[in-house]
Amino acid sequence: MHLSLLYCGDNGMKRWWFAAFIILMIGGVVLLHHQATSAPAPRVDSNRHKVPDCGEGCPVEELNQAADANRKGYMKFLQIALETYWYRYGRSPQSLQDVVDAKLIKGILRDPVTKEPPMYSPTDATHGCYAEMHLSDGSAIRAYCTP
Repeated sequence: MHLSLLYCGDNGMKRWWFAAFIILMIGGVVLLHHQATSAPAPRVDSNRHKVPDCGEGCPVEELNQAADANRKGYMKFLQIALETYWYRYGRSPQSLQDVVDAKLIKGILRDPVTKEPPMYSPTDATHGCYAEMHLSDGSAIRAYCTP
């Protein structure tokens, strides 16, 4: 698509397309920077994040996949809340309760299997802070304060 097609119409429409294009470009740069600077989280060698075997005919693998999907969704949501806190207050929250008190999340979700909250560290050399949960395969997923 040729860029001149974006500048058709009145001046208001030109500005809108230009602003949308700039915002998308900045978002892409921020996302690429975050992916390039994110260190992989360590793996855990325990089975405590897996759904316990519930007997014959029990869909354990499907239950583990559902628990992992729940964890991933919550961590994406928590990532947005932590970044919003960082931009709003200019610092990392001292605990996840600070994010709740700022009304960015309603409460701290617990792991669907272990019933533990995410591990939280208010200090990280690269991202200010991070929260971490482990998937059923032992790998970790993190939500950072800064992009």
